[in-house]
Amino acid sequence: MENSYLPKTLVIVGAHQDTPGKLAHTLDLLLSLKKSGVRVCFSTHCSYGLDKISEVCDYLIFDSNNIFVDEYELINYCHLFGESDISQRWSTWYSISGFGKLQSFLASTPHQRSALSLIKNGTQIAYQNSFEWSIYMEYDYSKPEVDFSRIIEDSIGEIISSGKDSLFLMRKNEGFVSGGFMIYRTKVFRENGIFSSQWEKNSLSWFSTFRNMFFEEIIESVAFSSGDNSIVYVDEEEFFNKYWGKNSKEVSSYSAVLNRPPNRNSSKVTAIEYLKYSFFPYKEGEEYGFILAAYNWSDKISFKVTESKARVGEEVIEIPAEVDFRPGDWRTFHSGHIGNIPESEGSLYLEFKVQSDLDDYKHHIVQEVPVSSIDKFWMLRRFEKDES
Repeated sequence: MENSYLPKTLVIVGAHQDTPGKLAHTLDLLLSLKKSGVRVCFSTHCSYGLDKISEVCDYLIFDSNNIFVDEYELINYCHLFGESDISQRWSTWYSISGFGKLQSFLASTPHQRSALSLIKNGTQIAYQNSFEWSIYMEYDYSKPEVDFSRIIEDSIGEIISSGKDSLFLMRKNEGFVSGGFMIYRTKVFRENGIFSSQWEKNSLSWFSTFRNMFFEEIIESVAFSSGDNSIVYVDEEEFFNKYWGKNSKEVSSYSAVLNRPPNRNSSKVTAIEYLKYSFFPYKEGEEYGFILAAYNWSDKISFKVTESKARVGEEVIEIPAEVDFRPGDWRTFHSGHIGNIPESEGSLYLEFKVQSDLDDYKHHIVQEVPVSSIDKFWMLRRFEKDES
């Protein structure tokens, strides 16, 4: 029987294939889609391997504007958040040895702004080329057991028979949809939501539009724009077991391995690239402090954080802090006490230096935090001090 939905459907593969391993996996997935007769748009922020990728897809979009949601921008723009943007979040507790516990209500992830632009770019191609249906999937998925055309026929058939416009995979144990796979009428995403606002313009526009929303909430809200009853929800585990013969973790498990930065020759890379740090303030009573958290990606390089200080106006407060980050250290924390800061001072500047055992160069890092934002930001990052 002739496929009825295949010619009307464009599969958008969102990717960041920045290593040989990721590229090889991506090419294998794209080739399997091509053999199924699927039309594919490859949407990426990474230029690596595009010559090879162009041979196994119908459309290729390279967008160099790979903007992340900076954790520190949350401090600057958290005054835009309402109480529901905080109180209705999942929260995660982190134990900080010798310090206390930190409760995080942050939903935003660093890559969600760039990931949303991949969907937007691919949907634009689908719309301009008159594809009625779009399927978005992430590049780290393994190949399904069945021909992908069957997934298209079954899923779009279910959407149409239900009188709806999209299909999302629901993570029932977690209570929200998966952001890695979705099917939707192209015009719904093109004519609403991510196309009708200016969220890409700058950070202020992003936080004004989406505040502290999960990526999954954002894409689900776009689908809801065609009506409150417009989505078919399918159990994620049942879906993957049916078409992949695997559970959800096995389908996309490759990403867990490949999300780690490439194992490059340490002599050819700036050492600081391996240290992911988080530096933010907290408030206790009427006084302020800071927490330093970091993860050392390297399996060879060690780091030492030195010369920490806080600066408010003309006053400089030296903070005794010297922290070692051994290879592979995860969430090593340090705290520093700042004291009382008059709000009229405007901004708090937190500074520290990082030196690796690879070179003698000290990296000087400065973070500006508007004093007026600290109280609101503290609602997103709550702290309980150890009583012992």
